[in-house]
Amino acid sequence: MHDFEKIAQYKELYVKLLRKHSVYSKKSSCWEKDMGKYNPVVNAEFKKYFPAERFMGIKDESERMKRALRWVNETLMFSRQEECPYPLSAERILAHVKKNKVTVNCLSHAMVLNECLHQLGIISRMIFCMPIDITPVENHVVVHAYSEKYSKWVMLDPSWNCYYCDQSGKILSLPEIRSAIVADLPFSIQYNHRMMAGVKESSYKQYFAWENLYSYLSKNLFRFFYIGDFNAEGTVRYELLPSTILEEEFELVEEEGGHMDIHRFVTNDEEFWQVPAAAL
Repeated sequence: MHDFEKIAQYKELYVKLLRKHSVYSKKSSCWEKDMGKYNPVVNAEFKKYFPAERFMGIKDESERMKRALRWVNETLMFSRQEECPYPLSAERILAHVKKNKVTVNCLSHAMVLNECLHQLGIISRMIFCMPIDITPVENHVVVHAYSEKYSKWVMLDPSWNCYYCDQSGKILSLPEIRSAIVADLPFSIQYNHRMMAGVKESSYKQYFAWENLYSYLSKNLFRFFYIGDFNAEGTVRYELLPSTILEEEFELVEEEGGHMDIHRFVTNDEEFWQVPAAAL
Protein backbone atom coordinates (compact mmCIF):
# COMPACT_ATOMS: atom_id res chain seq x y z
CA MET A 1 0.00 0.00 0.00
CA HIS A 2 1.11 3.58 -0.58
CA ASP A 3 2.64 5.58 2.27
CA PHE A 4 0.10 8.40 1.94
CA GLU A 5 1.02 9.92 5.30
CA LYS A 6 4.63 10.38 4.24
CA ILE A 7 3.67 11.68 0.79
CA ALA A 8 1.28 14.21 2.38
CA GLN A 9 4.19 15.74 4.29
CA TYR A 10 5.60 16.96 0.97
CA LYS A 11 2.31 18.17 -0.50
CA GLU A 12 3.33 21.85 -0.60
CA LEU A 13 6.57 20.95 -2.40
CA TYR A 14 4.76 18.84 -5.00
CA VAL A 15 2.23 21.60 -5.69
CA LYS A 16 5.01 24.19 -5.91
CA LEU A 17 6.81 22.04 -8.50
CA LEU A 18 3.66 21.72 -10.61
CA ARG A 19 3.13 25.48 -10.52
CA LYS A 20 6.76 26.24 -11.34
CA HIS A 21 6.64 23.82 -14.29
CA SER A 22 3.17 24.42 -15.71
CA VAL A 23 4.22 25.72 -19.14
CA TYR A 24 4.31 23.56 -22.26
CA SER A 25 5.59 24.27 -25.73
CA LYS A 26 3.41 25.43 -28.62
CA LYS A 27 5.99 24.27 -31.12
CA SER A 28 4.59 21.41 -33.15
CA SER A 29 6.21 18.03 -32.63
CA CYS A 30 7.63 16.07 -35.54
CA TRP A 31 5.62 13.15 -34.11
CA GLU A 32 2.29 15.02 -34.01
CA LYS A 33 0.58 12.70 -36.51
CA ASP A 34 2.00 9.61 -34.81
CA MET A 35 0.56 10.71 -31.47
CA GLY A 36 -2.84 11.07 -33.15
CA LYS A 37 -2.93 7.45 -34.27
CA TYR A 38 -5.17 5.00 -32.48
CA ASN A 39 -5.13 1.34 -33.45
CA PRO A 40 -6.35 -0.83 -30.55
CA VAL A 41 -6.55 -4.56 -31.06
CA VAL A 42 -9.70 -6.00 -29.48
CA ASN A 43 -8.64 -9.24 -27.83
CA ALA A 44 -11.01 -12.09 -28.67
CA GLU A 45 -9.69 -14.19 -25.76
CA PHE A 46 -10.75 -11.52 -23.30
CA LYS A 47 -14.42 -12.04 -24.14
CA LYS A 48 -14.32 -15.23 -22.08
CA TYR A 49 -13.66 -13.17 -18.95
CA PHE A 50 -15.62 -9.96 -19.47
CA PRO A 51 -19.46 -9.98 -19.70
CA ALA A 52 -19.64 -7.12 -22.22
CA GLU A 53 -23.31 -7.81 -23.02
CA ARG A 54 -24.16 -6.78 -19.44
CA PHE A 55 -22.99 -3.24 -20.19
CA MET A 56 -23.94 -2.75 -23.84
CA GLY A 57 -27.58 -2.06 -22.97
CA ILE A 58 -26.71 0.91 -20.77
CA LYS A 59 -27.59 3.94 -22.90
CA ASP A 60 -25.81 6.61 -20.88
CA GLU A 61 -22.14 6.62 -21.88
CA SER A 62 -20.85 7.90 -18.53
CA GLU A 63 -22.82 5.26 -16.63
CA ARG A 64 -21.48 2.54 -18.94
CA MET A 65 -17.91 3.66 -18.18
CA LYS A 66 -18.59 3.80 -14.44
CA ARG A 67 -20.10 0.31 -14.43
CA ALA A 68 -17.07 -1.09 -16.27
CA LEU A 69 -14.80 0.75 -13.83
CA ARG A 70 -16.61 -0.80 -10.88
CA TRP A 71 -16.60 -4.27 -12.43
CA VAL A 72 -12.81 -4.18 -12.81
CA ASN A 73 -12.22 -2.95 -9.26
CA GLU A 74 -14.57 -5.53 -7.71
CA THR A 75 -13.25 -8.39 -9.85
CA LEU A 76 -9.65 -7.61 -8.83
CA MET A 77 -10.47 -6.89 -5.18
CA PHE A 78 -8.68 -9.21 -2.73
CA SER A 79 -6.83 -8.47 0.50
CA ARG A 80 -3.50 -10.00 -0.52
CA GLN A 81 -1.46 -8.59 -3.41
CA GLU A 82 0.64 -10.73 -5.72
CA GLU A 83 1.63 -9.44 -9.15
CA CYS A 84 0.84 -11.33 -12.31
CA PRO A 85 3.97 -12.76 -13.99
CA TYR A 86 5.10 -11.17 -17.26
CA PRO A 87 4.24 -10.91 -20.07
CA LEU A 88 1.11 -9.07 -19.01
CA SER A 89 -2.24 -9.21 -20.77
CA ALA A 90 -5.75 -8.49 -19.53
CA GLU A 91 -6.87 -12.12 -19.75
CA ARG A 92 -3.71 -13.41 -18.02
CA ILE A 93 -4.22 -10.89 -15.20
CA LEU A 94 -7.82 -11.98 -14.64
CA ALA A 95 -6.86 -15.66 -14.72
CA HIS A 96 -4.06 -15.02 -12.22
CA VAL A 97 -6.35 -13.13 -9.84
CA LYS A 98 -9.11 -15.75 -10.04
CA LYS A 99 -6.75 -18.69 -9.51
CA ASN A 100 -4.72 -17.22 -6.63
CA LYS A 101 -7.39 -15.01 -4.98
CA VAL A 102 -5.03 -12.02 -4.99
CA THR A 103 -5.17 -8.42 -6.13
CA VAL A 104 -2.65 -6.73 -8.42
CA ASN A 105 -1.03 -3.33 -8.95
CA CYS A 106 -2.34 -0.23 -10.72
CA LEU A 107 -0.76 -1.19 -14.05
CA SER A 108 -2.68 -4.45 -14.12
CA HIS A 109 -5.91 -2.73 -13.05
CA ALA A 110 -5.51 -0.19 -15.86
CA MET A 111 -4.70 -2.87 -18.42
CA VAL A 112 -7.90 -4.78 -17.62
CA LEU A 113 -10.11 -1.66 -17.67
CA ASN A 114 -8.55 -0.51 -20.93
CA GLU A 115 -9.42 -3.84 -22.55
CA CYS A 116 -12.96 -3.73 -21.11
CA LEU A 117 -13.57 -0.31 -22.66
CA HIS A 118 -12.23 -1.51 -26.01
CA GLN A 119 -14.70 -4.41 -25.86
CA LEU A 120 -17.47 -1.83 -25.34
CA GLY A 121 -16.32 0.22 -28.33
CA ILE A 122 -14.98 3.08 -26.19
CA ILE A 123 -11.74 4.76 -27.20
CA SER A 124 -9.26 4.57 -24.34
CA ARG A 125 -5.58 4.27 -23.48
CA MET A 126 -3.51 3.67 -20.38
CA ILE A 127 -1.67 6.72 -19.03
CA PHE A 128 1.35 6.44 -16.75
CA CYS A 129 1.39 9.31 -14.23
CA MET A 130 4.92 10.09 -13.11
CA PRO A 131 6.69 12.21 -10.49
CA ILE A 132 9.59 14.53 -11.26
CA ASP A 133 12.08 11.82 -10.22
CA ILE A 134 14.24 10.50 -13.03
CA THR A 135 13.80 6.91 -11.79
CA PRO A 136 10.08 6.05 -11.64
CA VAL A 137 10.29 4.02 -8.44
CA GLU A 138 6.74 4.96 -7.44
CA ASN A 139 4.08 6.13 -9.89
CA HIS A 140 0.46 5.50 -10.84
CA VAL A 141 -1.34 4.15 -13.92
CA VAL A 142 -4.89 5.11 -14.88
CA VAL A 143 -7.10 5.03 -17.97
CA HIS A 144 -8.07 7.93 -20.22
CA ALA A 145 -11.38 7.24 -21.96
CA TYR A 146 -12.79 9.43 -24.72
CA SER A 147 -16.26 10.69 -23.87
CA GLU A 148 -18.48 11.47 -26.86
CA LYS A 149 -20.89 13.04 -24.37
CA TYR A 150 -18.30 15.64 -23.29
CA SER A 151 -16.17 15.54 -26.50
CA LYS A 152 -13.01 15.08 -24.44
CA TRP A 153 -10.92 12.66 -22.41
CA VAL A 154 -12.03 11.64 -18.91
CA MET A 155 -9.80 9.97 -16.33
CA LEU A 156 -10.88 6.70 -14.68
CA ASP A 157 -8.88 5.15 -11.83
CA PRO A 158 -9.64 1.41 -11.55
CA SER A 159 -7.25 0.80 -8.64
CA TRP A 160 -9.28 3.09 -6.39
CA ASN A 161 -12.56 2.83 -8.32
CA CYS A 162 -12.93 6.57 -8.57
CA TYR A 163 -12.87 9.58 -10.88
CA TYR A 164 -12.67 13.35 -10.37
CA CYS A 165 -15.22 16.05 -11.19
CA ASP A 166 -15.39 19.82 -11.41
CA GLN A 167 -18.05 21.81 -9.55
CA SER A 168 -20.61 21.19 -12.32
CA GLY A 169 -20.20 17.42 -12.01
CA LYS A 170 -18.30 16.96 -15.28
CA ILE A 171 -15.66 14.21 -15.15
CA LEU A 172 -12.16 15.65 -15.50
CA SER A 173 -9.23 14.57 -17.64
CA LEU A 174 -5.64 14.33 -16.37
CA PRO A 175 -4.54 17.71 -17.81
CA GLU A 176 -7.67 19.31 -16.32
CA ILE A 177 -6.84 17.88 -12.89
CA ARG A 178 -3.24 19.09 -13.16
CA SER A 179 -4.43 22.57 -14.19
CA ALA A 180 -6.90 22.65 -11.29
CA ILE A 181 -4.11 21.91 -8.81
CA VAL A 182 -1.86 24.56 -10.37
CA ALA A 183 -4.62 27.20 -10.30
CA ASP A 184 -5.95 26.05 -6.90
CA LEU A 185 -9.40 25.44 -8.38
CA PRO A 186 -11.93 23.23 -6.58
CA PHE A 187 -12.58 19.71 -7.77
CA SER A 188 -13.79 16.57 -6.03
CA ILE A 189 -13.23 12.83 -5.90
CA GLN A 190 -16.18 10.62 -6.76
CA TYR A 191 -16.08 7.12 -5.32
CA ASN A 192 -17.75 4.47 -7.46
CA HIS A 193 -18.30 1.71 -4.88
CA ARG A 194 -21.51 -0.09 -4.04
CA MET A 195 -20.34 -0.46 -0.44
CA MET A 196 -19.87 3.24 0.27
CA ALA A 197 -23.04 3.41 2.39
CA GLY A 198 -21.89 0.59 4.68
CA VAL A 199 -19.41 0.11 7.48
CA LYS A 200 -16.50 -0.38 5.10
CA GLU A 201 -16.98 3.13 3.83
CA SER A 202 -15.33 4.72 6.87
CA SER A 203 -12.15 2.64 6.66
CA TYR A 204 -11.93 3.05 2.89
CA LYS A 205 -12.49 6.78 2.98
CA GLN A 206 -10.04 7.16 5.84
CA TYR A 207 -7.28 5.51 3.78
CA PHE A 208 -8.23 7.37 0.61
CA ALA A 209 -8.95 10.66 2.35
CA TRP A 210 -9.08 13.74 0.11
CA GLU A 211 -5.90 15.20 1.62
CA ASN A 212 -4.01 11.97 0.91
CA LEU A 213 -5.21 11.66 -2.68
CA TYR A 214 -4.63 15.35 -3.40
CA SER A 215 -1.00 14.98 -2.27
CA TYR A 216 -0.62 11.79 -4.30
CA LEU A 217 -1.99 13.48 -7.42
CA SER A 218 0.28 16.49 -6.90
CA LYS A 219 3.29 14.18 -6.76
CA ASN A 220 2.44 11.97 -9.75
CA LEU A 221 1.01 14.45 -12.25
CA PHE A 222 4.35 16.02 -13.06
CA ARG A 223 4.96 14.06 -16.28
CA PHE A 224 3.00 11.50 -18.28
CA PHE A 225 3.58 8.81 -20.85
CA TYR A 226 1.62 6.28 -22.85
CA ILE A 227 2.49 3.43 -25.20
CA GLY A 228 1.61 4.65 -28.67
CA ASP A 229 2.40 1.42 -30.47
CA PHE A 230 3.12 -2.08 -29.24
CA ASN A 231 3.78 -5.25 -31.15
CA ALA A 232 6.19 -8.19 -31.32
CA GLU A 233 8.82 -6.00 -32.97
CA GLY A 234 8.90 -3.30 -30.31
CA THR A 235 7.19 -0.39 -28.57
CA VAL A 236 6.90 3.36 -29.06
CA ARG A 237 6.42 5.43 -25.94
CA TYR A 238 5.53 9.14 -25.80
CA GLU A 239 6.41 11.10 -22.67
CA LEU A 240 5.20 14.64 -21.96
CA LEU A 241 7.43 17.05 -20.04
CA PRO A 242 7.01 20.78 -19.29
CA SER A 243 9.06 23.01 -21.57
CA THR A 244 10.82 24.38 -18.47
CA ILE A 245 12.35 20.94 -18.03
CA LEU A 246 12.92 19.94 -21.65
CA GLU A 247 13.89 22.53 -24.25
CA GLU A 248 13.92 20.29 -27.31
CA GLU A 249 12.17 17.01 -27.99
CA PHE A 250 14.29 13.93 -28.60
CA GLU A 251 14.08 10.16 -28.70
CA LEU A 252 15.99 7.24 -27.22
CA VAL A 253 16.18 3.97 -29.13
CA GLU A 254 17.14 0.65 -27.57
CA GLU A 255 17.37 -2.55 -29.56
CA GLU A 256 17.90 -6.00 -28.14
CA GLY A 257 17.24 -9.39 -29.66
CA GLY A 258 15.33 -7.95 -32.60
CA HIS A 259 13.04 -5.98 -30.26
CA MET A 260 13.20 -2.19 -30.63
CA ASP A 261 11.99 0.19 -27.90
CA ILE A 262 11.58 3.85 -28.88
CA HIS A 263 11.08 6.47 -26.15
CA ARG A 264 10.05 9.89 -27.47
CA PHE A 265 10.10 12.94 -25.18
CA VAL A 266 7.77 15.79 -26.19
CA THR A 267 6.74 19.17 -24.77
CA ASN A 268 3.59 20.09 -26.74
CA ASP A 269 0.74 19.20 -24.40
CA GLU A 270 -2.06 19.85 -26.90
CA GLU A 271 -0.60 17.33 -29.32
CA PHE A 272 0.14 14.81 -26.57
CA TRP A 273 -3.46 14.97 -25.29
CA GLN A 274 -5.02 15.26 -28.74
CA VAL A 275 -8.15 13.30 -29.48
CA PRO A 276 -7.40 10.28 -31.71
CA ALA A 277 -8.57 10.64 -35.28
CA ALA A 278 -10.86 7.63 -34.71
CA ALA A 279 -13.03 9.78 -32.41
CA LEU A 280 -13.52 12.64 -34.86
